[in-house]
Amino acid sequence: MVSGCGPLFSPHVDRALLDLLSSAVAHQNRFVRETSFSTLTSLVSSGCLAGVVVAGGAAADGGNSKTLDFMLADLVGAGMADNWSQVRLAASVTCRHFFQVTFTSLTCQRSIQ
Repeated sequence: MVSGCGPLFSPHVDRALLDLLSSAVAHQNRFVRETSFSTLTSLVSSGCLAGVVVAGGAAADGGNSKTLDFMLADLVGAGMADNWSQVRLAASVTCRHFFQVTFTSLTCQRSIQ
């Protein structure tokens, strides 16, 4: 669905979706973990994550903002350390697409609250 919508899916990328994908990457079922990386790959490839900044609340992390690239790097690292080869493959595909996409468009920059 994300791949079909392309950049038009961007307004639907919010903190709740990113939190859901973050928890799905650590799910006990390997198919859920693999699917979460496939979804992340679609989001990255379609340009939906360009310039996204994950804003933390003042109580959560002292008001610091963590850019999505650092968040994605943590998730991909966990996926590449997975026991299942399908999950490692899905994480490496996400990593490849992440490096192919450049986040240089300042017009698409926005914050997720």
